[in-house]
Amino acid sequence: MPYIVVQSPREIGSELRQSIRGSLKKEYPLSFPVFQVNPKLIGGLRIFKNGTTFDFSWLNRIHSFINF
Repeated sequence: MPYIVVQSPREIGSELRQSIRGSLKKEYPLSFPVFQVNPKLIGGLRIFKNGTTFDFSWLNRIHSFINF
């Protein structure tokens, strides 16, 4: 069973959590994502799946813009 963590800058509502869980269960049917609040993200989401990071946060976009 993969370890999945979903980070957001503030608490995610129950409907959005269910939607995210549904999407992740298609790929990983036995998974149960853990949701965390990380205010440093500013906006967007960061997802950790099986040791891989998918960073869709505003903080990542800012870093990409500064470092390009």
